[in-house]
Amino acid sequence: MNKFIIPSEPQNLTTINYEDLMRIENKILTNNKLTQLEVETFLDYLVYMVRIKLDEDFTNATYKNLCNRAQCMIHYYLEDLNVEHYLNRSFDSITKDAVDHSFVVAIFNAEDYSLPYIIDPTYRQFFETERCKKRPLTPGNFILEKNKEIIVNFLQKGYMKMNKENTEVYGNSLYFSSPNIPKPVIPISGDIFAKTFLKGHAVISKSRRALVKEGLYIQPLVSQNKDLVIKKRK
Repeated sequence: MNKFIIPSEPQNLTTINYEDLMRIENKILTNNKLTQLEVETFLDYLVYMVRIKLDEDFTNATYKNLCNRAQCMIHYYLEDLNVEHYLNRSFDSITKDAVDHSFVVAIFNAEDYSLPYIIDPTYRQFFETERCKKRPLTPGNFILEKNKEIIVNFLQKGYMKMNKENTEVYGNSLYFSSPNIPKPVIPISGDIFAKTFLKGHAVISKSRRALVKEGLYIQPLVSQNKDLVIKKRK
């Protein structure tokens, strides 16, 4: 039996170009526009660091009950770099009886527009085969065949653009997990979810000090390089 109902494996970075990442971090701190490639290089690194600190067994890791820790790790890293971001908790951002889950939405200053991304390194927990069999109201059970390609990529990357299609698939998978939504169940538009996600204000549950103590804090690379001059935007 497969461990997960949708086969996927978190992206494992075998090499990391720290010089390039420091350059991107510095561009963010100085409010310079990023290319989409730079944004996704940045997110590849961030998600990888979150996952490797939570569970380095990428083949078998489920990240069960680790979404809140992941959210805290992402929050402080983005906060240190002045990245606009929103902390979401499913029972606030989607519906009060949805499966409890934490995730982040971040907005990046791209070349011609702002790029919003959903960041959720632990979504894989909802696709564990045993869980999906025992708990019918699990997000993984609500992914349609036509949307599997979106989800496979998301499970691998741990982030995706917050466009209408992606947000609709993701948001409804959590929304449908509520046992108390009106029947027949009608999907919610991705645009509606996006507006709500951009108002996320979940309370952070761990201090920066607690993360450091647990070995979970992700320090920006630029703050580790004392020879790099940083001018933070006001």
